Amino acid sequence: MNRIISSLKENLSSVSKIALIIILCTLSGFVISFPLWKIASTFPVVYTVITLTLIAVAAAFYTFRYFSKISVKKRIRVVLRILATIVCLSGSVILILHQLRILGILVLILLPALFFIINMVLYEKESV
Repeated sequence: MNRIISSLKENLSSVSKIALIIILCTLSGFVISFPLWKIASTFPVVYTVITLTLIAVAAAFYTFRYFSKISVKKRIRVVLRILATIVCLSGSVILILHQLRILGILVLILLPALFFIINMVLYEKESV
């Protein structure tokens, strides 16, 4: 009989833990999502500004943290890659919008070549 009671206690304990987790997840989801939904539906401009500000702050934080861990050459290489990507994509879009599709495609094909040139000029032996 003791065996049955202890087995029943264990099973009820597991079920109660699962039920408690489900209840806590539901409550925390409601506590987080309801105010966000209410602000978004009542004040969409304020919600957008707050959301974009939080995203920008997080992006700046993670970018700063990433750049603080890498060498100067690698920083320059990353910035040059980003600039090359922006220039090639915007140039391609402008060329395609001006009915110069072949040149737009050639500019896109130029992007990997620019990456290769940037890597060769700013080569840095990786330390293991």
